[in-house]
Amino acid sequence: MIKSAQIEDIKRSGLNYIITITKAQITSLIKSGVFQMKLFSDELVEIIDGEEKLRYILRRNPFRAEEIRLNQEEKIEAVRQKVEQSNQYLQKHPRAKTQVQERHLNDSIQKLKLDPILQAKTAQGERQIELSQNDEELGNASKLDGCYVIKPDLTEKKDKKGKIYSLYQSLASVEWAFRTKKSQLEICPIYLRKEHRTRGHLMVCMLSYKIEKYLRQCWKGLDIKVEEEMEKLSSIVGVKTLLGPTKEIL
Repeated sequence: MIKSAQIEDIKRSGLNYIITITKAQITSLIKSGVFQMKLFSDELVEIIDGEEKLRYILRRNPFRAEEIRLNQEEKIEAVRQKVEQSNQYLQKHPRAKTQVQERHLNDSIQKLKLDPILQAKTAQGERQIELSQNDEELGNASKLDGCYVIKPDLTEKKDKKGKIYSLYQSLASVEWAFRTKKSQLEICPIYLRKEHRTRGHLMVCMLSYKIEKYLRQCWKGLDIKVEEEMEKLSSIVGVKTLLGPTKEIL
């Protein structure tokens, strides 16, 4: 979620960070021999690299790997169906151009990020589109599915790999909080010129989320959506009626 510039800002602030590196960075580290592909497993594996003692915590999530595999299969099947539909269209419309259908199909493949694996081509001497699949690229693309590498700047003596992994998993709760603020609470960024107003806005945002979280915990197990019930609660109003003469309190 953060780049090198943000990491330097965090260091200057006296804070620590826990990040995961990209697939491209993982591939580069494997090629340079920092760690090997066989080290990725269900168990946490820690590598200390170089004089700077950079820490890498490796793991492979088999459930995530299977999820990615199924998602990719669905995408490939969707492309195959589009090719079939294009061929049916070409048969029904003799004046339609195969090159146009081929271009549309390859654009769809590129949007799905399957262009290294799939390619649509016009069959030689025929009015139909063929789909070719590169099995080698498919294998290379799926090699790191479910694999991730955590890179903290915390020392090994201070925080063990199990604790760091647990802290990394808590990121899901943070993402849930941001998603709730944006979708349910409809809190959007506001430009404020003064620091105390910015802090006040953030306090209101966090208070709103804490109320939503409390209600979600209270209604856990019930067939109730917090978003819908909060809308009902917003219709509740209080009225204060004063009878008789009142005195102004100074």
